[in-house]
Amino acid sequence: METRIRCHHYKHFLNDGRDHFEPLEEGPSYLRLVCRATVRYALRRLGGGSLAEPGGKTSRTRTSESKHLVDDPSDFLDYDKTRLMVYRLFTSLRGLRKLDLAPSNWSVSFTPDVMADNIRKIVRDNENKGMCGGHYRFTQSLDVEVTLVFSEPKAVLGYCVENAMQTLDPATCGDPCGICLDGLMSSSRTPPVNLPCGHAFHSQCIAKWFFKGTACPLCRHDLRGLVAAPYVGEHHVV
Repeated sequence: METRIRCHHYKHFLNDGRDHFEPLEEGPSYLRLVCRATVRYALRRLGGGSLAEPGGKTSRTRTSESKHLVDDPSDFLDYDKTRLMVYRLFTSLRGLRKLDLAPSNWSVSFTPDVMADNIRKIVRDNENKGMCGGHYRFTQSLDVEVTLVFSEPKAVLGYCVENAMQTLDPATCGDPCGICLDGLMSSSRTPPVNLPCGHAFHSQCIAKWFFKGTACPLCRHDLRGLVAAPYVGEHHVV
């Protein structure tokens, strides 16, 4: 399952609503996250093309929040500690806690890493101005849209491997890949895999083919219908 996350709105402020960030005299310090998450579902079929909706109800929107108390406000000066706080908050949100929140899945304009860096910069700037030792009660508010993409090409390849179709007949090990024409056991290529029809290809070659075609490139055996998205026919709850 591919996960794509885009942030449509992001604002951070102190808990009393101020948009300036001088430290507070009284504690406790904490980081609070309020997130409105819309999760959508999409399919990428064999043969490529644009993403398609699976049909039926294809989205769910939830608003939830989480809070992390900070015993020592100077922890906000440590990027790694702040980053860990941010990711713990995201993974505790009801709408996001089961998703892959790796930075590579976020749009380039915003990731949780950006949030952590913004917080660290605010506290560091105050420290540089001589405003030391105070408390911070940060509230981070954002709207995110998550698209879960079921990739049929990747799933079909996984199906072939998981069902032991990658085992080759020793008599065919010297045969060429039907796509790149290099030997199936060539050391410069990925290991071969068998399709249900019995034809073998390098896994990398056939993986690329699945994004262009819907059948075995040699015998035209139709590969559609081998796998199905987990949310086809019903709403997949995250």
